Amino acid sequence: MLLVTADTLRDAALYAAIAVLAAALSFAGPRERRRGPVVLATIALVLLAALWVLKAWGAALPNRTLYDIAREGVLALLAVVVIRAALQFVAGTLLARFQVPSLVVDVLLGLALIVYALVRLDVVGVNLAGIVTTSAVITGAIAFSAQEVLGALWAGLSLQAERTLRIGDWIRFDGSLGQVEGIRWRTTAMRTLANEVVIIPNAKLIKEKVQVVSRATGKQYPKREVAFAADYDHAPGLVTRVVEEALQQTDIHNVRADPPPACYCGGFGDSGINYSVYYTVADYADVKGSDSEVMAHIFASLHRAGIRIPFPQRDVHVDRVSPEAAMRQTKRGLVLDQAPFALEDGSDTWIRTRDPLINSQLLYR
Repeated sequence: MLLVTADTLRDAALYAAIAVLAAALSFAGPRERRRGPVVLATIALVLLAALWVLKAWGAALPNRTLYDIAREGVLALLAVVVIRAALQFVAGTLLARFQVPSLVVDVLLGLALIVYALVRLDVVGVNLAGIVTTSAVITGAIAFSAQEVLGALWAGLSLQAERTLRIGDWIRFDGSLGQVEGIRWRTTAMRTLANEVVIIPNAKLIKEKVQVVSRATGKQYPKREVAFAADYDHAPGLVTRVVEEALQQTDIHNVRADPPPACYCGGFGDSGINYSVYYTVADYADVKGSDSEVMAHIFASLHRAGIRIPFPQRDVHVDRVSPEAAMRQTKRGLVLDQAPFALEDGSDTWIRTRDPLINSQLLYR
């Protein structure tokens, strides 16, 4: 049985001191990054006290197996806490400007724990060579059966390493528009404008098309398009000038003044001339409100200028067929009544025929 010796307690105190030092140095960084290291340092001190209790009274326990489990459990938890504290300090304080992804920190933590487990197994006298030999087959079987999980894990690492997506990015994927809330081992969480959380598998993200609408850096602001139509009676140059002047002279919430909003003629429709207004949005989370205000200002500016917004309309033209044309039409049909006849009011003369193309009776003047 391995007891908690003074050397073990001294080494544990040294490791706990690393967590405490990381917590103390974290106060040099942003306030929101301090809570995690402080909590880890507190847990490390509690685990160090648990080791001291095991050293002082653990040998008196009648159950040696329980003692071994308690010792290895405390040492393993202390290793997790110290390693995570060190990684958080390096990634969150020393390399804060590089914005190290949390997934990378988790992978490094896992690798460090594997190394700790191997070292600890060697200390307690476990034959590592036999474990490696027998575990190779087991590892291969697990890898073969968990191909999908491993593929999703590798996809998550690729997204983080290449920085394809970042926390806070606004993306459009598979018909959904939302802001990236988290990139985990297997999935990415996206919150839509309707406050719904969409969970997307990472393997699907790297295979299909993803449209990044707005980056989280805040250096590049996305543009929005608002479409409208105006009547054909008004020249496009007049319409674009009226709308641009109205939008550029008005302070609209969530609409950036630089670059200023611009209006363009987009084409000629059935009921009117189509136009589009492009403006730069400051915060994409409130884009629906800014779209509404821009449309309200467009309507007001057109109304003040006497420019009409057309409603859907169509012109129907009725052609009157001459008697000569009616007679020609009867050549492709069967004349039901060869003699012309007059309507009851005697106002006109008609010929009744049957059109084989539409299988119906036609009356021609």
